[in-house]
Amino acid sequence: MTLVARQKVASQPVAPVVDGLLALLVLLLVTAPLLARALSSPAMGAAAPAVPELRLQIGRAGDYALDGRPLGNAALTVALRQAEARSPGLRLRIAAADESDPRALAGALAMAEQAGVRNIGSELH
Repeated sequence: MTLVARQKVASQPVAPVVDGLLALLVLLLVTAPLLARALSSPAMGAAAPAVPELRLQIGRAGDYALDGRPLGNAALTVALRQAEARSPGLRLRIAAADESDPRALAGALAMAEQAGVRNIGSELH
């Protein structure tokens, strides 16, 4: 290595690198306690409250049964509205038979929406 090359290596500015490392260190020192507090909060470890669940079965003929109880369209809407009023946020699982009419599924979704049920899942058999 020649004298000129040694001077070029030695003359590289180190201050910006040190400044950057110090800024990262300060950032780490500030955020570490916040992360530790967030990870140890009791809300993270607490079990979520159980959500009531209803099961709506749609038969091959397009008939409805809510938790095993056969219902017509109007009675189903009323039953869903009452259940949502008793337990806001309830979960409705819709199980449709393989050969059931798709319009019956669309009707069930519309009735659930009219009743105010928003947490809806489906099972297709």
